[in-house]
Formats: sequence, C-alpha cells, structure tokens
Amino acid sequence: ENWTMLRETIETGKAVSLRDLPEEVDPHDTRDFITAMHNIASVKADALCNKINLKKSKMLLDLAGGPGTYAMALARANPNICAVVFDLEHVVKLTREFIISANMEDRVATQAGNCLEDNFGEDAYDAILVSNLLHSYNPSNNTMILKKCLDALKDGGQVIIHEFVLDETKTSPQFAALFSLNMLIGTQEGASYAESEYKTWLENTGFKHISRVDLESNSTLIIGKK
Repeated sequence: ENWTMLRETIETGKAVSLRDLPEEVDPHDTRDFITAMHNIASVKADALCNKINLKKSKMLLDLAGGPGTYAMALARANPNICAVVFDLEHVVKLTREFIISANMEDRVATQAGNCLEDNFGEDAYDAILVSNLLHSYNPSNNTMILKKCLDALKDGGQVIIHEFVLDETKTSPQFAALFSLNMLIGTQEGASYAESEYKTWLENTGFKHISRVDLESNSTLIIGKK
C-alpha cells in the first residue's frame, strides 16, 4: 500500500504514508515484525559470523538487536564472548523469549533502552554490532549513535555496521537503491547510504582503521576500530 504513494513521496520528500499511523504500538504487529526479523537474520547469521573476528573479545553489544538472532549466533560461534541485546522495552520482552527458546540465557542478556535517548555504557564492550539500524535515521542521528558506540567500547574495540550499502552514485546496487526508496516511503528520515558516508561518520566520531567486508546476501559490513 505504501508503494502506491511513491510518486507523492518522491515529489514531497516526505513519508506521506505515516500520516495516519496510530500513536501506540500494536503488540501483535511487534511480534510479527520481530519474528520476521529473526527468520531473515537466521538465513544470514552464519555468513555474518564467518566475517567478524571476535577471537579477542569478551563482551558484545547487539545494538537494536531485535530478536537477538545475531547476538546468539555470534555467541555460539565464539565461546569466549557473552552478549547484550539492546532494544526498546516492548521489543526486549520478545527478545527474552527467543533467548530462552535457544537455551542461551547464560550467554545472552537484554537491556531496554532507546538508542537516540540513552547511552550504551562506558568502556564496557569489546565489540558492538549495529545491524540494520542506521538506515532508519538521518546523518546527524547516525553520527550521535556512533559517538555513543565509541564511548561504550573499550580501547581497541570495534564497531561493526551491517547495512545495505549504496555505491557513490547512490543509484546502485539495485537492492540497496530499492531499499532506500522503501525507507523513504515508510519512515520519517530513513535511507540507504554510501560507504563514504559511513566512513565520514566513523572518522568524525573518532574511529580509525575503517574497513569494508561484502557479504553474499546484498549486505555489507563497515568496521571501525577505537
């Protein structure tokens, strides 16, 4: 239905489909969405684990981690780490159900919070996964989120951004471009971004040794070190 408003959205630059959204979150919609995110992440989890080096890590933060699928997969793949899934309070209630179902309560915990309003800790984590979050926000908010990540990381820690990344023309790859249109239609300020934009935000917040790793599933890792 949102895509029927594509022309108006492009012409106005605003997500016209959000005008009539209810103020309160429907718990059934939340459960359906988080379950869908779990199913999608389950397909990508092994590839993600194979590309992320956590051998020297002990504590991982999965920021806005939803069902905690990636946090649990990374904990299974790396017996040396424990993880915390940070998300909104009504989300982490569901996250706990996924963790219990997977018998991962001893390795994966939850923390309720808002990534725009709350801090993530100070010198607390060796690695922070920011998966499919930054496409929801504008550059200013993304810079703020990454600054909070820097503060929450120990010296030598890494932030791992997992996103659909555009090339510098911002018109391809096709999936990332279409995803950006979908974010324009369905969110107040979301978009796909180019590698150079992620790099600028990371450098401006103090990250170094920035690298890129492409996955086979149309997504990319952008990694920065503290």
